[in-house]
Amino acid sequence: MDGYVNEHQRLPNHANFQRLFEFYTSGISDRLAVQRVKITDYDGNEALPLLNWSDGPIEIVYVDCGRTFEANQAWYNSLRQWFIPRQTLLVMEDWRLHRELPPKWYNQTLQFTESKGGELMLIHEVNDGGIATFLFVGDAE
Repeated sequence: MDGYVNEHQRLPNHANFQRLFEFYTSGISDRLAVQRVKITDYDGNEALPLLNWSDGPIEIVYVDCGRTFEANQAWYNSLRQWFIPRQTLLVMEDWRLHRELPPKWYNQTLQFTESKGGELMLIHEVNDGGIATFLFVGDAE
């Protein structure tokens, strides 16, 4: 995020950025329910509670949490039971990065989406960006 914040706002890798988030979302904070949780263990977040959604069905998820299979599988495991067949949209940032040359080991979003078999259907890719949108077509749990 260094390209988007002032020099004095820059944080070291893996630092808690909630203060910056609250600053930049202050105009809409009354519409947000913010929790500091983890999706999976990563440097320095081991003491945080795991993501646990229990607020009902999910119609859209915007995923910008990492490129590894492990990170994607973790959020999917936490949220999947709340997806609505043929309605829930999953918008995945960095999905197209599997096309980067030379390939990077951690760009595993393609492997993740392919591992879901028939549960995810690719419905849109942004041509000049990394974003792809999938429709959840799996069965309700």
